Amino acid sequence: MPHAQRLIPAGFTLLEVLIALSVLSIALVAVIQSVSVQADHTAYLRQQTLAQWVAQNRLVEMQIQGAGQGTKQTQGDTELGQHRWYWQAKLEDTPEADLQRITISVNLKENDKDHLAQIVGFIGRQ
Repeated sequence: MPHAQRLIPAGFTLLEVLIALSVLSIALVAVIQSVSVQADHTAYLRQQTLAQWVAQNRLVEMQIQGAGQGTKQTQGDTELGQHRWYWQAKLEDTPEADLQRITISVNLKENDKDHLAQIVGFIGRQ
């Protein structure tokens, strides 16, 4: 008499598939969110880098032009990296008679108080 063969189910049950898909979807949401945050940070760092370059360029231009007399504030704009940048420069006397301190702030918006970059340098009097 032949033995009765027992059928062994092959494959996954519907419940196992649903659990696996749930775990996979949670992991994918976390990865997508992480990539999104990283992209935002990269854009912000790019803006800060360009703002630093604008400030450094303006400082060198002012050092080449030479210092004026007394405290003086100037402002202007320039274009770099497909953006219009607004800068403000403040020239101040120092205790050293031959030097003036210059503070340059750079923003994407005119008269914005939150600076993307700010540098301090010195200009020799001529």
